[in-house]
Amino acid sequence: MAPIVTAGVSPSFRDARSRTGIHWAAYYGREETVVALIRLGAAPGALEDPTSKFPQGQTAVDLASSRGHKGIAGYLAEADLTSHLSSLALKESVMESVSATHAAQKAIETVQDRNIDSLAGDQGEQLSPRGSLAAVRNSAQAAARIQAAFRVHSFHQR
Repeated sequence: MAPIVTAGVSPSFRDARSRTGIHWAAYYGREETVVALIRLGAAPGALEDPTSKFPQGQTAVDLASSRGHKGIAGYLAEADLTSHLSSLALKESVMESVSATHAAQKAIETVQDRNIDSLAGDQGEQLSPRGSLAAVRNSAQAAARIQAAFRVHSFHQR
């Protein structure tokens, strides 16, 4: 991927259907390509052209999820959420809120319980790839931070 970008092709280049490389890599389950494109600056939340079946368009997360690539879908959702969160101007005090840590811990415990149940049911191959707990933690913390920032913003509006 790096030689293509070095040659001047944007990692967010779109084809005739308005799909990017991330869309295609997610659709076909190419984990390494997805990671490489994200590292090169591709937009994980980019929408393809709307269709009659999907009037809002689809993201790479939607395509990966529809094809059963749950690990890729989770990674892309986290990357999109992280990029969106980093674009928000949050104060340091909100970033370190106790509710974010509590929400993340609760989400991790839920995922761990589900993984244990899945292993007991001999469905080990259906578990998410490594780092899924970290993805859950990051997503839960990000969601809690967004809620905390919204509360602060709403309070200042009153």
